[in-house]
Amino acid sequence: MIKPNSEFKISALRGLHPGLLGKTYSIVTATEVNADLIKAEYFLLVQLPTAALHHRTFELNLKYSPPELERWDILSALNYAQPLVKIEVENLLEARADELNLEDLDFLEFEFKPNGVNLTSPWTSGLFDSQIREILRRTESPKLRWDLKLVVQNPPMK
Repeated sequence: MIKPNSEFKISALRGLHPGLLGKTYSIVTATEVNADLIKAEYFLLVQLPTAALHHRTFELNLKYSPPELERWDILSALNYAQPLVKIEVENLLEARADELNLEDLDFLEFEFKPNGVNLTSPWTSGLFDSQIREILRRTESPKLRWDLKLVVQNPPMK
């Protein structure tokens, strides 16, 4: 059964030329481990120059949080993780600019859009198959794990 104390959000990168990073998806998760601990993570799937997975986890220990500060919750943790994904993309753009001998890629505007995004389409087309399996193996979010199990039950097309 899916635990109600876990959430995730999948978004697609929009606004960049497809030749820079290709299809790019972010997944941010937050899981309430107990009343004092939230674990959050992000996964970034990037198609170019080769299909890759970038991942980071972090913990929000609420036990020592000052009482005058607003209490963090799962939504706060999701909102905290998304800008970290943006920083990761900015770093990738900087590396890609060096690789392609281009200037000013780090000044390009982009955004992540969550509307109607899931990983079924890239999975069935064979894009990110090993990376999606790696996310399924590594995620600490029971809700994301359940969703990905549904995605990977059909073999990707080759």
